[in-house]
Amino acid sequence: MKGSDIEIQKEVLTNYFNKYLFKTQSQLITELGVSVNGRIPKNINSVIIKRIINQVPKDVLGNFLIKSIRIQNNILKESLSFSQISYCDILKENWEDSSLYKSLNKEFLFAIFTSDKDDKDDLLFKEIIFWKMSNDDLEYASRFWEHTKEVIKTGDYSNFITLKNDFICHVRTKGRNNHDVLITPQNTFQPKRCFWLNAKYIYNQLFDI
Repeated sequence: MKGSDIEIQKEVLTNYFNKYLFKTQSQLITELGVSVNGRIPKNINSVIIKRIINQVPKDVLGNFLIKSIRIQNNILKESLSFSQISYCDILKENWEDSSLYKSLNKEFLFAIFTSDKDDKDDLLFKEIIFWKMSNDDLEYASRFWEHTKEVIKTGDYSNFITLKNDFICHVRTKGRNNHDVLITPQNTFQPKRCFWLNAKYIYNQLFDI
């Protein structure tokens, strides 16, 4: 797709989102008719954003990966999760065919909810930011993915890149509990894991730190 087409689609998305900016979660829940059954779910930001993008033509949405993030006291609270790792399937994949590459190579739209207090529940939908990962960082991500693949191939499941390694990505469990497992190429079982984009990296990218 031409750069000019992407810019037009960005403008369309911006127009849809602008009318909801600078409103609190509770205001948006009412305005968008979100049913919370007396209890606001933990994923309320994602629910709100999904209600908004349901109004947007699908041919506009296809080129963007839309994610909601929560920033409190100038700290991005959570890393961003991506696809679950299939321990068996990844060994048959190449980097550019992988779901992680296809996600990271898209244009992102971050919907940002903020508060200047750690304990404030009713966050403000402050802004949207478009972002695309640089080619240099995609190369770093490819090395991370290849390392993950090699760890699985050798069966050394204690050697994944983790958040403590302070890379741009990491691998972490994301299952319902310790019994939520997948089969491995070694015919053993491991907890379900997925790819994550580090919160510190995202924050620095979005706010030029």
